[in-house]
Amino acid sequence: MQKTFRSGLTFLLISINITENDIKKADITKDDISVSMPKMKDAAIISPITETSFYILICLMQSLHGYGILKKIEEMTDGRIIMGAGTLYGALKNLQASGLIIEVQSDSERRRNYCITALGKELVKKEVARYEELMQNARKLMEE
Repeated sequence: MQKTFRSGLTFLLISINITENDIKKADITKDDISVSMPKMKDAAIISPITETSFYILICLMQSLHGYGILKKIEEMTDGRIIMGAGTLYGALKNLQASGLIIEVQSDSERRRNYCITALGKELVKKEVARYEELMQNARKLMEE
């Protein structure tokens, strides 16, 4: 028999090949069954990342605040990427939730500074290797 459980606002379908008798024998209820997302602890799980996230991570090799990140990305890309504040702060929130960056102490009460974590650095290294492979393969094929 297949059972479907609904958890909070997030709907998760769990296919379980057990019968009602199995549940009664084990003396468990559907509330005893929980599903949670694994914490991301491996850079390979997170890769690949967007160009925007990549630029944010490399900017945060040193502690910076949001406006400083925006300006540094604009400068590095010769104005090709001009990121809005909403995009930046959404990305910072996601990168922080993934354990790739952390908020660090700021010298200003109004500004939040961020810095890359060891996991973030590992991810940047993996992404650079992936980009190098892409470029190598593209150059090879373009020469043919």
